[in-house]
Amino acid sequence: MNLISNPQLKRLQTLWGIYSRHVGSSPLHAMDRAERLKFCAIHCGRDIASTKDLTAAEANDCINALQRAVGQKETSKPRRPRKSDPAAGTAGRVGNTSKVDQIASATDLDRINEAITRLGWDQSRFHSWLNSSSSPLRGRANAQVRTQADANRVWWALKRMLKHKGLWRSSSAACNAEAAS
Repeated sequence: MNLISNPQLKRLQTLWGIYSRHVGSSPLHAMDRAERLKFCAIHCGRDIASTKDLTAAEANDCINALQRAVGQKETSKPRRPRKSDPAAGTAGRVGNTSKVDQIASATDLDRINEAITRLGWDQSRFHSWLNSSSSPLRGRANAQVRTQADANRVWWALKRMLKHKGLWRSSSAACNAEAAS
């Protein structure tokens, strides 16, 4: 569990000052610490004794809530599932000795579907590829993406195809393209 980072803490405190002025507190009597902790507790769903007790994900939730409250665009990215399970990124790698199979997450399946769309494939083309000898799931009858390891293997293969065809864009490039439009 990652705790709040110093930049997040600074951003949270800065936004709290803006929020205090936004709701009409006088500069001499800004909203007090108890009100800040109550605000964080509401947005985290648990009691908070100090803002330093927030996890990185909870801090992002509070930052986004404050930005919405003062009319700013949300800049904090939501926490990705990979952060909560470090093994999810290594499932399916050669040499991974994990004995536990995890079911593929909806996020991973969405990522695979987006890659399929960018390649211009339909579902029948994708399933033909999955059952082919060039599939990362080769050797299985009626191959399907079921586990985290399957999802990672399929994603890595699709990512290579996207790069080869010049269709690859990293998540940071996608964020920059959205910000420019």
